[in-house]
Amino acid sequence: MKWLDRALRNWRIRKALPHLAKADWLLDVGCGDGELLRQLGRNGVGIDPLLAKP
Repeated sequence: MKWLDRALRNWRIRKALPHLAKADWLLDVGCGDGELLRQLGRNGVGIDPLLAKP
């Protein structure tokens, strides 16, 4: 992944996180490297491990 791709991904995640409550449902389709799921977990959003695995 190029630096610009990572920067845009991180920017999108930072913009989305404030709008997600801990009880919200989110389907991460085409999750790429899984960074969105890692960031959600770090911010207290529960992750269903069965859905997080391919």
